[in-house]
Amino acid sequence: MKTQTKTIINEQEYEVGVFPAMYAHRLSLRLLKVLENSLPKFFGIFQEGLDGKLDLGAFGGALSNLTSSIYDNDPQGELILELMAQTLRNGVAINKDTFNQFYTSNLDEMYRALFFSIKTHFAHFFSLFATGNLLQSQVLTNSAVSLTNPSS
Repeated sequence: MKTQTKTIINEQEYEVGVFPAMYAHRLSLRLLKVLENSLPKFFGIFQEGLDGKLDLGAFGGALSNLTSSIYDNDPQGELILELMAQTLRNGVAINKDTFNQFYTSNLDEMYRALFFSIKTHFAHFFSLFATGNLLQSQVLTNSAVSLTNPSS
Protein backbone atom coordinates (compact mmCIF):
# COMPACT_ATOMS: atom_id res chain seq x y z
CA MET A 1 0.00 0.00 0.00
CA LYS A 2 1.43 3.36 -1.05
CA THR A 3 1.25 5.70 1.94
CA GLN A 4 -0.52 8.95 1.23
CA THR A 5 -0.89 10.65 4.59
CA LYS A 6 0.13 10.08 8.21
CA THR A 7 -1.15 11.55 11.46
CA ILE A 8 -1.23 10.86 15.20
CA ILE A 9 -4.61 10.42 16.89
CA ASN A 10 -4.73 9.64 20.64
CA GLU A 11 -1.04 8.72 20.53
CA GLN A 12 -1.69 6.15 17.78
CA GLU A 13 -0.04 6.47 14.36
CA TYR A 14 -2.43 6.40 11.41
CA GLU A 15 -1.44 5.94 7.78
CA VAL A 16 -4.01 6.41 5.03
CA GLY A 17 -3.15 4.79 1.72
CA VAL A 18 -4.45 5.50 -1.74
CA PHE A 19 -7.72 3.96 -2.90
CA PRO A 20 -7.81 2.50 -6.41
CA ALA A 21 -9.70 4.92 -8.70
CA MET A 22 -12.88 2.86 -9.20
CA TYR A 23 -13.11 2.04 -5.49
CA ALA A 24 -12.80 5.75 -4.62
CA HIS A 25 -15.39 6.66 -7.24
CA ARG A 26 -17.93 4.15 -5.94
CA LEU A 27 -17.35 5.22 -2.33
CA SER A 28 -17.79 8.88 -3.23
CA LEU A 29 -21.17 8.02 -4.78
CA ARG A 30 -22.17 6.13 -1.62
CA LEU A 31 -21.15 9.10 0.53
CA LEU A 32 -23.20 11.43 -1.64
CA LYS A 33 -26.18 9.09 -1.27
CA VAL A 34 -25.85 9.24 2.51
CA LEU A 35 -25.31 13.00 2.58
CA GLU A 36 -27.65 14.15 -0.22
CA ASN A 37 -30.53 15.09 2.08
CA SER A 38 -28.35 16.18 4.98
CA LEU A 39 -25.96 18.69 3.40
CA PRO A 40 -28.61 21.31 2.57
CA LYS A 41 -29.89 21.17 6.16
CA PHE A 42 -26.35 21.58 7.52
CA PHE A 43 -25.73 24.61 5.31
CA GLY A 44 -29.07 25.98 6.55
CA ILE A 45 -27.86 26.12 10.16
CA PHE A 46 -25.88 29.26 9.37
CA GLN A 47 -28.19 32.27 9.55
CA GLU A 48 -25.96 34.60 7.52
CA GLY A 49 -23.76 32.34 5.40
CA LEU A 50 -20.87 30.23 6.60
CA ASP A 51 -19.35 33.15 8.52
CA GLY A 52 -22.65 34.07 10.19
CA LYS A 53 -24.34 33.01 13.41
CA LEU A 54 -25.17 29.38 14.02
CA ASP A 55 -28.86 28.48 14.39
CA LEU A 56 -28.67 25.92 17.20
CA GLY A 57 -32.28 24.80 16.69
CA ALA A 58 -31.59 24.00 13.05
CA PHE A 59 -28.37 22.22 14.06
CA GLY A 60 -30.32 19.62 16.04
CA GLY A 61 -32.61 18.95 13.08
CA ALA A 62 -29.67 18.70 10.68
CA LEU A 63 -27.84 16.28 12.97
CA SER A 64 -30.97 14.14 13.35
CA ASN A 65 -31.39 14.09 9.56
CA LEU A 66 -27.77 13.05 9.07
CA THR A 67 -27.89 10.20 11.59
CA SER A 68 -31.15 8.91 10.08
CA SER A 69 -29.66 9.05 6.60
CA ILE A 70 -26.53 7.16 7.67
CA TYR A 71 -28.59 4.46 9.37
CA ASP A 72 -31.06 4.16 6.47
CA ASN A 73 -28.29 3.84 3.88
CA ASP A 74 -25.88 1.71 5.93
CA PRO A 75 -27.74 -0.15 8.70
CA GLN A 76 -25.02 -2.77 9.16
CA GLY A 77 -22.17 -0.24 9.36
CA GLU A 78 -20.25 -1.65 6.39
CA LEU A 79 -19.53 1.78 4.92
CA ILE A 80 -17.17 2.71 7.75
CA LEU A 81 -15.04 -0.37 7.07
CA GLU A 82 -14.95 0.48 3.37
CA LEU A 83 -13.95 4.07 4.11
CA MET A 84 -11.10 2.88 6.34
CA ALA A 85 -10.02 0.00 4.06
CA GLN A 86 -6.67 1.62 3.24
CA THR A 87 -6.02 2.85 6.80
CA LEU A 88 -3.43 1.43 9.16
CA ARG A 89 -3.34 2.00 12.93
CA ASN A 90 0.19 1.49 14.23
CA GLY A 91 0.91 -0.54 11.09
CA VAL A 92 -2.13 -2.83 11.47
CA ALA A 93 -4.97 -2.72 8.92
CA ILE A 94 -8.37 -1.55 10.12
CA ASN A 95 -10.83 -4.20 9.00
CA LYS A 96 -13.71 -6.32 10.25
CA ASP A 97 -11.36 -8.35 12.48
CA THR A 98 -9.55 -5.40 14.12
CA PHE A 99 -12.24 -2.71 14.22
CA ASN A 100 -13.83 -3.71 17.56
CA GLN A 101 -10.42 -4.46 19.06
CA PHE A 102 -9.29 -0.89 18.32
CA TYR A 103 -12.47 1.06 19.00
CA THR A 104 -14.51 -0.64 21.74
CA SER A 105 -14.77 2.05 24.45
CA ASN A 106 -12.76 4.28 22.12
CA LEU A 107 -15.34 5.89 19.81
CA ASP A 108 -13.70 9.32 19.95
CA GLU A 109 -10.58 7.95 18.29
CA MET A 110 -12.67 5.98 15.80
CA TYR A 111 -14.60 9.08 14.66
CA ARG A 112 -11.41 11.12 14.41
CA ALA A 113 -9.72 8.38 12.34
CA LEU A 114 -12.80 8.05 10.12
CA PHE A 115 -12.97 11.78 9.45
CA PHE A 116 -9.23 11.85 8.78
CA SER A 117 -9.65 9.07 6.22
CA ILE A 118 -12.61 10.79 4.54
CA LYS A 119 -10.75 14.10 4.46
CA THR A 120 -7.66 12.44 2.99
CA HIS A 121 -9.54 10.59 0.26
CA PHE A 122 -12.42 12.88 -0.60
CA ALA A 123 -11.68 16.49 0.36
CA HIS A 124 -11.07 17.52 -3.24
CA PHE A 125 -14.19 15.74 -4.50
CA PHE A 126 -16.45 17.32 -1.91
CA SER A 127 -14.90 20.76 -2.40
CA LEU A 128 -15.72 20.51 -6.12
CA PHE A 129 -19.24 19.35 -5.26
CA ALA A 130 -19.80 22.10 -2.68
CA THR A 131 -18.56 24.89 -4.93
CA GLY A 132 -20.53 23.73 -7.96
CA ASN A 133 -17.36 23.04 -9.95
CA LEU A 134 -17.92 19.28 -10.19
CA LEU A 135 -19.66 19.53 -13.55
CA GLN A 136 -16.73 21.54 -14.85
CA SER A 137 -14.38 18.65 -14.15
CA GLN A 138 -12.66 17.48 -17.34
CA VAL A 139 -13.42 13.84 -16.59
CA LEU A 140 -17.15 14.43 -16.29
CA THR A 141 -17.17 16.71 -19.32
CA ASN A 142 -15.47 14.02 -21.43
CA SER A 143 -17.89 11.38 -20.13
CA ALA A 144 -20.89 13.53 -20.96
CA VAL A 145 -19.59 14.11 -24.50
CA SER A 146 -19.04 10.36 -24.96
CA LEU A 147 -22.54 9.57 -23.77
CA THR A 148 -24.24 12.15 -25.96
CA ASN A 149 -22.12 11.49 -29.06
CA PRO A 150 -21.37 7.76 -29.29
CA SER A 151 -19.57 8.12 -32.63
CA SER A 152 -16.69 10.13 -31.05
